[in-house]
Amino acid sequence: MISNESQNLVENYDFDLPRELIAQHPLANRADAKLMVVDRAMNRIEHQHVRDLPEILRRGDCIVQNDSRVILAKLNGFRVSTGGKWSGLFLEQDAQGLWRLLGRTKGKLQPGELIRLIDREGGQACELTLLKKFDDGSWMAKCSSDQSAYQVLDSVGSVPLPHYIRGGNMGRRGL
Repeated sequence: MISNESQNLVENYDFDLPRELIAQHPLANRADAKLMVVDRAMNRIEHQHVRDLPEILRRGDCIVQNDSRVILAKLNGFRVSTGGKWSGLFLEQDAQGLWRLLGRTKGKLQPGELIRLIDREGGQACELTLLKKFDDGSWMAKCSSDQSAYQVLDSVGSVPLPHYIRGGNMGRRGL
């Protein structure tokens, strides 16, 4: 069963960032990307660039590479009962195949309500049945598709960019 621990509350992820420090597009030259260097011996953090790595690295240093894949977790659809727009964010799938997600729409969502998802070309895709609302505001839902959640997300999802990066909209097939 999907948990509803308080660590997943949306407000835990809300903080202020100075607008001028928020990149809107990837750099043309990836070597110009900023790099945080942690020097544990000196107890300090420095900000350098990827191009500086040959001068920074020493024998025995540890490099952590983030090779995780971005999940296309942003969902768009509409409420079948009212036709009203709905947007959501996929959080996880449990062992029984039920989804945990956040959803936003006008009006109040109810258990048993159907949400029809829209694919990236604007066509209607599968449906979500809202089963239960948790105290943290997330929902448990059942997807009508026989595919795994990640297969469904590959056809209907998009990158969940925050509103301060390109208005929250990704390009056609990625960033």
